[in-house]
Amino acid sequence: MYTIMNQKQTILLLNTDLADSPLFAALCQQGYDVLTAQSSCQALSMLSRGNVDLLIIDSEIADMKGVDFLDHLRRQNRYETLPVLMLVEEQLVTSRIVC
Repeated sequence: MYTIMNQKQTILLLNTDLADSPLFAALCQQGYDVLTAQSSCQALSMLSRGNVDLLIIDSEIADMKGVDFLDHLRRQNRYETLPVLMLVEEQLVTSRIVC
């Protein structure tokens, strides 16, 4: 894991809607550094800096499906141990199964 003890943990939210969500507010209130990315390209750029401890992805992001982004990410060795949480809408059962 990328975390150093006593250092503030950084969470990257990948989705335009998450920045205005109760999730964003709650994470900030709990003391996390929260970054937001509007696209997969922006998220990859932020991840390349190496300071992200957790990635939260919505199943539907601006420029691709969240599952496809996760697949792309996992093919890169440097991100194979990065913890990822994918948010999936309840009615998207097939996406939930793939994740």
